[in-house]
Amino acid sequence: MEDYLQPFEDVIRHHLIPAITGGHVVNDKERFLLALPPRLGGLGLKNFVDTAPYEYDNSRGFTVNLKNQLLDKNEEGGNKLNLPAFEQI
Repeated sequence: MEDYLQPFEDVIRHHLIPAITGGHVVNDKERFLLALPPRLGGLGLKNFVDTAPYEYDNSRGFTVNLKNQLLDKNEEGGNKLNLPAFEQI
């Protein structure tokens, strides 16, 4: 997943941040600080390469019960919503 998000991070780091900081290219420590929420002194410019795996795991964990309910079989043998392709997830 990180491979897909790296180009997005590159644009943020090398184009967006310099555009709003007067041309200053940030180092890793400064990039970390800019990713902090404003209440902690940052700009809230998340580094999605770093946060995506954690957010994906959270999403899977939060939706597992919903998925299981949707996949529960009814008396006719199909799932409650008749979603045959959904069982592949």
